[in-house]
Amino acid sequence: MVVGPDEPFDGMTQEQMAAGHWGHLAGVLGERGADVSAQELARLPHDVVLSDRLRAWIG
Repeated sequence: MVVGPDEPFDGMTQEQMAAGHWGHLAGVLGERGADVSAQELARLPHDVVLSDRLRAWIG
């Protein structure tokens, strides 16, 4: 599981994977009224915060 673009497969490049990932997220946000580009999303800082439950599960 990843929180960013998946690793390339089927001959795709990392850049293609990233464009697809951020483009999909921008599309979902656009459907919900947020006007943001894939490039803007890719530049935003993002942190993954694990819940106490998940941290306990992974030990």
